[in-house]
Amino acid sequence: MICLTPADQSPALLDACLNLARQMSAAGQVVRLDAALVPADLTRGQKYETAVFAADPLAGPPVSHILVLGAERIVPDTVDRLRGLTRAKLHASVVAVGRFAEPGSRIAVKTKIAYATGTEPVVIDLDDLCGPPVLAGCATPALCPPVLPAPRTAAATTLVVHASAERLSESGMIHALSVLRLQPDLRLIVLPETGERDRLKEATAGQLSATDPGEISPEGIAKLADVVAFFDAPAGDERLAGLIISAIAQGKPVLDCTEARSLCATGAPVLSGPDEPGALWPYLERTVLPNLDDISRFITTNPWLERHALHRFLLAAGIADAPAAARQPADVPTRRTVFLPTNGVGLGHAQRAVLIAGAMTQGPVTFAAFPSCVPLVQDHGFDCLPLVQKSPDHADPYANDILNYRRLTLNMTPNDLLVFDGGFLFESISRIIAEKGLRAVWIRRGLWQASQLEHLRRQHRGREALFRRIIQPQEAFDELNEPVIYGSPVRAVGPVVQDAPLSTDEKLKVRTDLAHRFGRGFHELVVTMLGAGQAADRSAQTQALCGLFERRPDCLHLIVTWPGATIPPGLYGWRNTRVVQTRRALHLAQAADMAVSAAGYNSFHEFLYHGVPALFIPQMSPFMDDQRRRAQAAARRDLAGAVEPEELLRLSREVRAFLDDGKAASIRDRLAGYDLPQRGTAAAAALIEAEGKA
Repeated sequence: MICLTPADQSPALLDACLNLARQMSAAGQVVRLDAALVPADLTRGQKYETAVFAADPLAGPPVSHILVLGAERIVPDTVDRLRGLTRAKLHASVVAVGRFAEPGSRIAVKTKIAYATGTEPVVIDLDDLCGPPVLAGCATPALCPPVLPAPRTAAATTLVVHASAERLSESGMIHALSVLRLQPDLRLIVLPETGERDRLKEATAGQLSATDPGEISPEGIAKLADVVAFFDAPAGDERLAGLIISAIAQGKPVLDCTEARSLCATGAPVLSGPDEPGALWPYLERTVLPNLDDISRFITTNPWLERHALHRFLLAAGIADAPAAARQPADVPTRRTVFLPTNGVGLGHAQRAVLIAGAMTQGPVTFAAFPSCVPLVQDHGFDCLPLVQKSPDHADPYANDILNYRRLTLNMTPNDLLVFDGGFLFESISRIIAEKGLRAVWIRRGLWQASQLEHLRRQHRGREALFRRIIQPQEAFDELNEPVIYGSPVRAVGPVVQDAPLSTDEKLKVRTDLAHRFGRGFHELVVTMLGAGQAADRSAQTQALCGLFERRPDCLHLIVTWPGATIPPGLYGWRNTRVVQTRRALHLAQAADMAVSAAGYNSFHEFLYHGVPALFIPQMSPFMDDQRRRAQAAARRDLAGAVEPEELLRLSREVRAFLDDGKAASIRDRLAGYDLPQRGTAAAAALIEAEGKA
């Protein structure tokens, strides 16, 4: 094992260590970052990336080499740590890696380390080995691991543009980037300096959607990109230095659009691009994009790469090349399709995902899901990697996502196809897609509240480049189908909904079984599915319904929840009400005389397509879809009833109308004759399988 140690505890040098660790790991080396020297104050992105490499070198396998990066700035604490490590690991060689401005500094560093460790360290001067850094003041070695350029398969070209927040706020730059964003076959990723994204949003009033360099590793961004353009070359930005190195290693064109042509001055195989933002698109269209293959060959055969090759660095450090088997990705002849649903309220994302997965006919299909979703997934016959649920006990609100990132990193291969169903894209997911180079599909239903739409469109502009395809399940009624995302990657399919109708005899058996289970006969059966938890508190409506049905002695009222849901104790005191925890809610609802439900995507469409007379009470928390519009659309067509949460008196009147005045029967008849759109489950599965074969 190789132990990588930063010479000081600055955040920038930590980024340099992470860059080097990823490069060496990609070449098959076993690399760990000395956890004792990781700075205490990490950025969010550094916490994700450090979790992959940080370890105690004294507790793991034997250490063959200790690499000290940025050795010219070594501090006493690091020297003391080296003393302890070398005493515990007697056979570890110490290698000091740095850029030494003069011979005296090199000798001083060598003397300090030799005195502390009692061994003669190897000293590598990167200026002598490789030449100048790609960005001034950076400690990241410009070392290119052996990366074969992947053949381009996407129809659209992904362009990454970096500039300072100040420059990105200029009107000329905003206009030029807007032109680029509107090109039909171009995906744009705007990359400000690390930590500048929020200031950029304020400066541009949200006109640009940017990705912070800390959200995805430099290698991940380079894999996403086809072309990278730099309008600024900030000194000391280790993450951007890593991006340049990774892009060059993958044969991706790097355009030097800086006024001073500072990237070209380093001798790196980059192209001299226009420093005027408005000229970037014509230059791309006429010069770069038609010649991408030729440019890639020029980059990958340039002598600069051999001088900066990782094997030269390893040779200088006395580290043997990793075995060929360790350098090559595992041979996975069949691509897996891995579904990852978020833990939405009512497990709707997981329900939609298992339906689509069940319609697939090709290749192995598996899941990664949160604990509450795992039984549902397994009930449908799929293997499932359990993820870690968010908890208030975690030190960081995203601590669980860091662990999930680690699990996904260990369990997914570049050959996998990832299918994400959800509204909020966790950082673990965006990172794993980019860093593994995964093909990815996003299942993204619409019908967002008006106050959310512009925010979502801006958010998606920065993330849609991660996905080869965005599948948008439609609503049952045309006026509800407002697209959040536009463009060629987006494909609409019909509503994704269960197809599990019960016959008349099966419905009768359900009712008979319920009478036997609860030891009482009944004439009326009502199912209530209002949900609970953070989305909305429906205890007032639920208690009102319990009181109403208590006055109907021939009624059995079932409150249906998912297994594991928290049940208020007060619900157990009613004689005519029973709580049922089940994943087969539709089974019960079809046998009922009516259902009272929230208007979430799954339950709403299940009731419409299976002819269940339903009274909808929409949930309208700020982060949810527009259930009010959905419920009202059905009510206008007399295909359901709809009441607002605060309308408790009207709720009672509507229930009586359903059960006593024939409204339930008339809705059932209208649903039986209504022409609903064709289900989109099979179409969604076919789109996913097409991406798997591409």
